[in-house]
Amino acid sequence: SGKSTFLRTMAVSAGASTRGGPCHVYGLDFGSRGLHMLDALPHVGAIVNGDDDERVGRVLRMLRDTIDERAVRYATVRAGSITEYRALAEEPDEPRILLLIDGFPAFRQDYEIGPRMRTYDRFQSIATDGRQVGVHVVVAADRPSAIPAALGSMIQRRLVLRLAGENDYVLAGIDPDALVEAPPGRGFAEAAEVQIAVLGGSSNTAEQAMAMHQLAAEMIDTIARDPAPEIGRLPDVVHLGSLPSSTDAGAGGDAETPVEAVVGIEDESLGSMVVRLDDPLFVIGPPRSGKTTTLVTLALALRRARPHIVLAYVGDGRSRLVDAVSFDHVLRTGSDLRAQLEQLTDVVVGHGSRPGSIAVLLEDAPRLSNLDEDPELTALFEAAARAGQVLIADGETSAALNSSWGLMKSVRVSRHGIALVPDQFDGDAMFKTPFPPLNRRDYPPGRGIYVRNGRITRFQVALPDLDVAT
Repeated sequence: SGKSTFLRTMAVSAGASTRGGPCHVYGLDFGSRGLHMLDALPHVGAIVNGDDDERVGRVLRMLRDTIDERAVRYATVRAGSITEYRALAEEPDEPRILLLIDGFPAFRQDYEIGPRMRTYDRFQSIATDGRQVGVHVVVAADRPSAIPAALGSMIQRRLVLRLAGENDYVLAGIDPDALVEAPPGRGFAEAAEVQIAVLGGSSNTAEQAMAMHQLAAEMIDTIARDPAPEIGRLPDVVHLGSLPSSTDAGAGGDAETPVEAVVGIEDESLGSMVVRLDDPLFVIGPPRSGKTTTLVTLALALRRARPHIVLAYVGDGRSRLVDAVSFDHVLRTGSDLRAQLEQLTDVVVGHGSRPGSIAVLLEDAPRLSNLDEDPELTALFEAAARAGQVLIADGETSAALNSSWGLMKSVRVSRHGIALVPDQFDGDAMFKTPFPPLNRRDYPPGRGIYVRNGRITRFQVALPDLDVAT
């Protein structure tokens, strides 16, 4: 009937009709990807597929934050609309923002009920609060009943295109015979019969796409305005050297500052992922999920933040962790492990007046807990915890789930950790914190969920260097 074409025309007009000031466009495509040719236009910030949960949420968070920021800014000059603000604040280039949603029923089905409800609630708040500050919503649906009453009450204008049945026309307040033989794009806006314009004057989508690219080139050359901010995505590869060495809070690196490490990029803001290490941290994941790389990154990030920290390793020493990090103490499983553990425990106790001065890394904690030296390992772990030192352990998820005694009991008690390439049920099983529905394809090696105090953060672990095995 022309719904996607109408949304494309809205987006084109938003950039080409400059008399009303600049306008930025963002789109959520839950239809047949009819909006993607808009990506070439400089005033279009992002067209996001409906199955890209990460960026759908990020678009809506950005718009909600924009509304909140503008509400404060407009209030300072006593402006009741974007038009008034442009005049009163002498900011003629303050852009309107259009949010286009193609296939609204699919969006509603995926987000209205269930673990993504917060995203849908955020959308509704945008529709409610956005208009006064220049953030507008345009939704396309295949029938009037697909629009819930709560949203329908906020819609000021409707365009009715050809519908499937007579009842739909009755609900829309249109004569059922009015559009029976109508071509795509023919409809009613209020009481007026209209025909939607098409860029390029052709119903062929390939020709429309070509015209879109030509328009984009002309707009870039002739309209001297900043392009719309893009909506990024969480990268699959991050290098530790590209991140800050410490946070402002932990920059001092002394006993009075929190023990923190910048270890990657977090999902919500695409900013630095900061891990607090006041409590023992447990890293879990299936084979080849990035556990070894995560331990290397944590150790190196700690040393970047606190150059004088003492690093101690306990494990079989067969991974590349020992070669990648310059440990001050290396305790390998073997005949003299018990004596070494007792000596390291004395060192930890001796640093009791300086919390955060020692970090102990236990590689493959479930396997260590099965050794005869489990009592000494547990004593070391508990002594370090009492002294406020850094404790990091890792283990394969399946083995960790089946271990809850001795050392593993102490490791798991903090409910603080990182689940790499997680399963939805890992949260409840390991950290007593439910995870939302997860899709494994969204979690390449090194991507995981950080759990602290019952809150979760999705993030990508940074690579210390290209030669470290995952």
